[in-house]
Amino acid sequence: MAIKTETREIDGNLWRIQAFPGRKALRVQSRLSRLLGPALGALVSTAGEEGVMNKDISSIPFDKIASLLVDKLDEETVEDTVLLLLSETSINDDPVDGSVFDRHFAANFGELAQGLSAVLEVNFGNFFAALTSSLATEQKER
Repeated sequence: MAIKTETREIDGNLWRIQAFPGRKALRVQSRLSRLLGPALGALVSTAGEEGVMNKDISSIPFDKIASLLVDKLDEETVEDTVLLLLSETSINDDPVDGSVFDRHFAANFGELAQGLSAVLEVNFGNFFAALTSSLATEQKER
């Protein structure tokens, strides 16, 4: 089975986002869970209840998740984590590594934010949908 790849146009640039291989996805998901765990409760209140209950990822605010993630990172970990998230991504056929990152995102953090949001959606959309659905069900039962 081939690994899923999605192509998106972001700020006039062609982004090819390949899903992380399984073991890498597990490591990244674990890191995201540790960083975002407490903030995911707020996510439930921002996603539409019906969409969350139906595990509809279109109701998940991936832009807010990306912003929360970057806010939770310190100077020591932000670069490694962002490059890890972009490690299976190419922009205009250039695989994103340190030098491509430096050139492409110089004074271009708006596109970076949109790109990180897309990477999170491609790789973890169903995870966040299932998690927020579970949290919403818990809150509803209280």
